[in-house]
Amino acid sequence: MHNMKLPQYAIDGARRRRGRIHQFEAIEPTKTALIVIDMQNAFLQKGSPAEVPMARKIVPNINQLAKTLRASGGHVVWVKMTQ
Repeated sequence: MHNMKLPQYAIDGARRRRGRIHQFEAIEPTKTALIVIDMQNAFLQKGSPAEVPMARKIVPNINQLAKTLRASGGHVVWVKMTQ
């Protein structure tokens, strides 16, 4: 997985503008949607021309987020390419 950490200047700037770091203090599940993009065979299957090997590592996290959000009354939308 990617190790991501916001630089201190970004944290300080958010705190200065908003008075807090995060945009939202709480997330209301019934007003929330998880939008999942490009998590389909073309990108996940081994040997596929569009394969993104790292993408397979986040599948369990996406599935857990989707399960938890649905159980809390939220929506999960899977964006798929079609022909």
